[in-house]
Amino acid sequence: MEMAIQVFIILFVLLAVAMLVLQMVSTQFSEQQRKLEEQRRKQALESKLADMRGTCNTLCTQANSEGTLKAKARFCIKAFRDGVDLTLNGATNDYDESFLVGTGICEDAIYCPQLVDCDVGTKLDMTACKAILCSLWKSQGFTDEQISEKLKQFVQPGSCYSDPINKPNHWYTRLFDADGDGTVDPATEVRCP
Repeated sequence: MEMAIQVFIILFVLLAVAMLVLQMVSTQFSEQQRKLEEQRRKQALESKLADMRGTCNTLCTQANSEGTLKAKARFCIKAFRDGVDLTLNGATNDYDESFLVGTGICEDAIYCPQLVDCDVGTKLDMTACKAILCSLWKSQGFTDEQISEKLKQFVQPGSCYSDPINKPNHWYTRLFDADGDGTVDPATEVRCP
């Protein structure tokens, strides 16, 4: 009887040790899977950004060689709306301030001027692009109201912009906020200078 109790205790201890080892292996396995997934997301992000920058660099080169408002406008309105996982959380519609260093951006509305530096006599940033688009459309005979509608159509902030927390530092607010109160004013939301 005493021998059976000792065997039972030894088996119980072995079972407890085996459970502990299995738990440690499972934890290690889960941690490795998490690290691999994070690495995969980083590689996918770098690859996607490289492709996007390549497209933008091509448009910038064309804008520089042609020197026309149309070529500059093509660079300015090129947006990547399929979403980029900048935050590496698996979603592609989040708000991010690290990509543009302190300026907010939505992952589903990234424009070429936000990805690459393009200098065609003037640096094509979002402010310069707004002026270029206005000039192009004015030269094509569009009215101010039509130009405003075109700006609304071609220059959009992305889905994360609807959250009031994201608005104060978002590039769209900075570009279209006439009175500096941190919100886009309906009267000047997408008007030309």
